[in-house]
Amino acid sequence: MNRYSRSLVVDGVEIPWTFKIWLSNFKKAELPIGSLAVDILRDKNFPDNDSFNEIFEYLQSQTNDPDILETFKLVWNFYQAST
Repeated sequence: MNRYSRSLVVDGVEIPWTFKIWLSNFKKAELPIGSLAVDILRDKNFPDNDSFNEIFEYLQSQTNDPDILETFKLVWNFYQAST
C-alpha cells in the first residue's frame, strides 16, 4: 500500500504529494506559513509522510513554542482543504 495519501503522475512517474512538498510552495511567503516551510525544509529529519499525528508529535519533540504548533495546525487544515 502507498504510504502517501496523494500523488501526482508526471510522464508516467508517480510522485508523492505530501504535506512537506505542498508546504514548499510557501517558502517565500513572508507569513508564519513561510517561516514554517523554511524550518521544515531545512530539517533533514522531518517526517516525509502525511500523518498529522506523526508530524505534530515530531514538532512537539523539537519545540515548545505554542505559536509554531498552532501555525502547524492551521496550515495542516489549509493543506487538507486544498488537496
